[in-house]
Formats: sequence, structure tokens, C-alpha cells
Amino acid sequence: MKTLTILFISCLISSFSKGQKPANDSIQWLKYGNVEFYIIKSAGGEYLQYGNFFECELKQIYSNVIDTVLSDTQMSVPYFIQFDSANMPIDYYRIISQLKTGDSTILRVPVDTVFNTPDKIKPAFVKSGGFFYTYLKLIKIFTTPTEADKAKKSAAFLARPKIYAGQIAVIEIEIEKHKAEISADGRSIEAYLLKNKLHAFKTTWGTYISIIKPGSGEQIDNNKLVTVNYTGRAMGSSKVFDSNTKSSFNHVVPLEVNTNELTSIITGWSDALLHFKKGTKAVIFIPSALAYGNIGVGELIKAGDILIFDMEILNVKPLE
Repeated sequence: MKTLTILFISCLISSFSKGQKPANDSIQWLKYGNVEFYIIKSAGGEYLQYGNFFECELKQIYSNVIDTVLSDTQMSVPYFIQFDSANMPIDYYRIISQLKTGDSTILRVPVDTVFNTPDKIKPAFVKSGGFFYTYLKLIKIFTTPTEADKAKKSAAFLARPKIYAGQIAVIEIEIEKHKAEISADGRSIEAYLLKNKLHAFKTTWGTYISIIKPGSGEQIDNNKLVTVNYTGRAMGSSKVFDSNTKSSFNHVVPLEVNTNELTSIITGWSDALLHFKKGTKAVIFIPSALAYGNIGVGELIKAGDILIFDMEILNVKPLE
């Protein structure tokens, strides 16, 4: 279970989007320590007890001239937290102890009290004089960790479609930004295919796929756990940079990939896997913007490298 301290600090390094207007500053704030707060009461419900677990909706915003949304469970999964004064700052504990199920609270902390020592480095977009706001709504209370874990798993399952849609939206924005590079890499891939007498088709995102063996059964979708063997190299190089079939890389074990988690693998892989079936063998050619871009990894993947992977789909099963 994450503590509120971890949630609050981790939000500072998460991705963010720009809003239109600053957070409401007309509220009559109460205050514990450096934390200002305002509680919005609902019709009823029960109070949290020490040691309970609770499910909450949480939205975190950095506000200065405009709002910057740092995290929002409406786009992901509700948080499940243990209500324990040892796991959260005492001021947060005192505020949340006043909530019943259905109640909400708005917490406000000045930027300058969060980054008040030299070891706390502000992200570039955070400026002095601003505030961090946390909007928290108490959804449900659980008396045992077993109940909370069961509810957490159920919430994660129900949230899969909206999380996946959000990841797709982010990827497609990045693809649009790098359209010129992807197009240029596409021409290089096509020249390579022609020179080596290889046949491949191009996906909507720009990955090229050469099917060696089509496989059988249903095509992989975004709710599968896929077991893969692979070997990768940069186009134009004979040196393998990674493989789970070659003992020299010390991990000769099939790789399991959750197709619903697009951030766990490079975009070109996420793209290609949805064109495969169990038993498929293929070679994929990934433009640099759908792989590691202008960063590079280690000595064998340089910035801007187009990557080639030999892939075999060993097994496909539904996500639990």
C-alpha cells in the first residue's frame, strides 16, 4: 500500500498536462502545520478507524499561473491506502480522520514548504509561489488487507480499458510529433528490404513486419499475456544487442509481455504484437522514434538507430 507521502512526492516526477485556469482560491482554508485544507461533507457514511484501509479518488495539481495536472485516478485506478499515522504525515492523518465515506477534502501545500532544503530539487516546471493541491474523495473503507486487496484487483481490472486508451492517446501524440523521422526511417527500411529481397507490410504507426510463419488461432489483442523469444540488432549491424535465446546474454528464458501495459516495452513491440498469433515467427523493423529515439542504449544501440527483431510467439493467454 502506498503512503500519502510517497503519492505526493511521486506526483512531482509523473507526466503532466496543462489546464486552463488556477485552482479555486476563494475557499476559506483551515490549517494544520503547513497543510491548508477544506472538507466537503456528504450525506452520511462511516468514519475511518486507525488501521483501516480505504479506497479513494485522488487528483493532484500544481497551480501557479495555470493548473498542471500531475495525476488523476479518473484516468487510471483508485488508490488504496492504509489509514495509519506511521505511514503518512501527521497533518494529513488528522485531516483524513475527519472524513466519512463519501466525503471529500481539498489539501493545499505551498511549493516553498515542499522544496525547503537544498537536497529537494524542484522540477523545472515548478516555480516558487505556487501551490500543490490534492483533491481526495473517500470512496470505501475496508477493515482487512484481504478485503482491500480484493477490491484493488477488481478496480485494476475495470480500469484497464481507460488506462489503455490513455496510453494509446499519448503514443499517438508522440507519433505525430515524430512523423517526419518515422517517414525518413521508413524509406531507409524499404531500401533495406528491397536490397535484401525481403517482403514486409507497414503498420499504421510505421513498424514494418515480415511474417516468416503466420501462426494459428486468434490474433493477439490488448488483453493478453504473450510469451516471446526474441533477438535484436540495429539495422546495418550484425551485432546482436540483446536476445533471450542466446546464452551469452545470460537470460535464456521466454519473455512475458502484458499487451495492456504499453509503457513496459518499446512502442514498436506494442505495435507489432497486435499483428501476431500463437506460433507466429516474424522479423520486425522499428523506426527509431518507435524504439529508443535520439537517446540510444548502451554501446550497441546508438541514437537514431532503426532496430530489427527476430520474434517468435511461444504462447498467448488471457490476462487474469
